[in-house]
Amino acid sequence: RDVAPSRGLGDVYKRQLKAHLLNHIFENNYFFINYFMKVLYLGCFCEPTTMPLINKRTKGRISVSATTFQRALLHGYDKLEYKPNYIVNVPDIGSFPMRCSSPFFPRSKFEFASMKGVNGAFFNFTYIKKYSIYRSIIKESTEWLDLHSKEKVTILVYSVIYPYLKAAIDLKYKYPNVEVCCIVLDLPEYFGDNTSWFCRILGKKITNQIYALVPEIDSFVLLTEHMKDKLNVGFRPWHLLEGVYNPIEVTSQKKRKKVILYTGKLDTRFGIRDLIAAFNEIDDKEFSLWICGFGLDQPFVEVAAKNDSRIIYWGLVEQNRVFEMQQQATLLVNPRKGDAEFTKYSFPSKTMEYMASGTPTVMYKLPGLPADYEEHLVLIPDNSRETFTAVLKEWGNKEQVELDEFGKHARQFILENKNSEIQAKRLMNFIMQH
Repeated sequence: RDVAPSRGLGDVYKRQLKAHLLNHIFENNYFFINYFMKVLYLGCFCEPTTMPLINKRTKGRISVSATTFQRALLHGYDKLEYKPNYIVNVPDIGSFPMRCSSPFFPRSKFEFASMKGVNGAFFNFTYIKKYSIYRSIIKESTEWLDLHSKEKVTILVYSVIYPYLKAAIDLKYKYPNVEVCCIVLDLPEYFGDNTSWFCRILGKKITNQIYALVPEIDSFVLLTEHMKDKLNVGFRPWHLLEGVYNPIEVTSQKKRKKVILYTGKLDTRFGIRDLIAAFNEIDDKEFSLWICGFGLDQPFVEVAAKNDSRIIYWGLVEQNRVFEMQQQATLLVNPRKGDAEFTKYSFPSKTMEYMASGTPTVMYKLPGLPADYEEHLVLIPDNSRETFTAVLKEWGNKEQVELDEFGKHARQFILENKNSEIQAKRLMNFIMQH
């Protein structure tokens, strides 16, 4: 499933033989592979050594999902012999002057998970930022690629963000030994805020620019299988990687009776209003609804909390505190429904995070949800508010022993099958075989 077959039967056999031989070499002679094949990781995460500067200068809130995924993936390589050889990173932060107090981000070298890398410098002005990021990536990557012009190099680029993907494609045509593998976690038409006409027009322009680059990508790492049709992957190699979980130890294990917790973006598309409406129908004063996060529906949540004392809005909460609250809660809930088109192309990262907490997760069966997850989740059978309320009441009233047993199996499933080391190894195997 992960690799689309060639057209001819003979080509299929050749591809299978090639994959088998490369896998044998890869597993038994890493040093041979490492000498002739290199991987340059092109990322946009907030690298730890830059966090004090970013926190000091950033005025607005920073989305943590991209950084969380990339850090987890790169952490997975820490204990592996085979890993990306170098990291070129430009952090995704807010622009000057509205969301950042500085118009310039400085260059710095770093080491992350036993890999050396560089944070590229760029001008952070709103209208020239993308071009500056593009130039920074070209400069930093060229210095490294010049040293490896005799080896096969794969640029593993995170996401289809335009300046990053554009830089990777241009480097591919500058260096004949380079191929591009793109990790696609979100389709460009679902980036950002589409509430204003200006944002919609600008978003459509950027989307068209990105899709014009997609045919130049050599291989793909996709969040859901549905993405391959939308991206017209065709016969190019692709690999399914629905997420990565980096195990985190949290000390708090105390449970509070009948606490339902939601952590994430406060947006109508993601079902926060449906959750509040379903909770309001629970006629039991022992139930509480905790909400953490920010977004366009924050005013709605704040009003709901004023009208119902059982609803507590915690605002934007530090990540370690979120993990503690997830373990303290009775149920974790993801109210996103599967009827919207975008749900076919998304796998909510909070699903892994929720399951790994050991607290039962209540959610709808989303189109992008792999079948092996289903037995470890409390799936809402239909989209009616009455059913949503009934499921919350039923599971909220279960004995703690039963809840703990269910949550334990979900946590074990994630830790044994989706941890960062396993997922990183699968991804590197895919890259080396194509």
